[in-house]
Amino acid sequence: MSSELDDRLITSSLPTDAQFRVIFGVAALLVVALVVTAPYARQTTQGTEIFVAGYAAAIFVIEVTTAAILLAMFRVRGSVQLLVLASGYLLSGLLSVPWALTFPGVFHIFGLDQNLQSTAWIAAIRRIGFASAVLGYAAIGPGVTVRTPERWILGGIGVLAVVGTAVLTFTMGGADFLLQFMADARNTAPAWRYVPILALCLYIVAFALLIVRIRSTLDIWMCVVLFSLCVEVLLIAYLGGATRLSVGWWSGRFFGLVAAGTILLVLLAETTENYMRLVRAAEKERRARFNRLTAMEALSASIAHEINQPLSSMVTDANAGQRWLARDEPQ
Repeated sequence: MSSELDDRLITSSLPTDAQFRVIFGVAALLVVALVVTAPYARQTTQGTEIFVAGYAAAIFVIEVTTAAILLAMFRVRGSVQLLVLASGYLLSGLLSVPWALTFPGVFHIFGLDQNLQSTAWIAAIRRIGFASAVLGYAAIGPGVTVRTPERWILGGIGVLAVVGTAVLTFTMGGADFLLQFMADARNTAPAWRYVPILALCLYIVAFALLIVRIRSTLDIWMCVVLFSLCVEVLLIAYLGGATRLSVGWWSGRFFGLVAAGTILLVLLAETTENYMRLVRAAEKERRARFNRLTAMEALSASIAHEINQPLSSMVTDANAGQRWLARDEPQ
């Protein structure tokens, strides 16, 4: 039963031909979207700051939900690579909130967008942190497990809380000594170019590790995620001219949403499939139990008939014998 279950889990089974077709189809659609948007990447947009809040909210919900499902899987299987990947998603999802709050012109009512460098620093830490987590997932083998996953989950959440607090304190309170990533509210400074280069390097190394030793369906889908993230960086940092709110910038955010939602959709599909399999197994067991009860009732009726018939004959013969013996001249 354990071997059969492992063959069906996304973390331990290899993709089927149908899954490979879906994966290649998604990759082809991403390439088409890149080709279509690339010629218009440097065009600027006006009044689109309002959509930043919606994008951040979607990223927050998607990535935190993905982290929760991965942590639930880690609690069952105890695989450290799932914990590392879940930590990356959780960190990225949580940092999307201060990223949106400090974005210039979005939530100026709170007064958190006064520091021009805060948003860029949060974005850099969010991107490099997630890329490092994916690299850790690719480098750690599935055989590395722990015996007390609950403690590891609590410890990981505690570490992320400390890291998040430190990031917010550092980025929102250190305007004097922060490296200048932004020249103004829309254009990046020369120092920013090192962030996408480092992120691309981490993505490519993780992609290479996953491709060289594919161990599960999740590895293949993580390759799709890394491909989407690479396209996002290319659109935002290079094709879009590293200019905020340009067509390339928003197109890159679209690829970021695809990257964030890919694993969530795959995990939800697996959860739904497992639930349907459980329902079918329960229904099959219910029918088998009903059939057993029906067979037992038929067997009981047959046994009762076979026993009652000779007993009735015995009682009839005994009564007849008593009547014969009760005569004046017993026979």
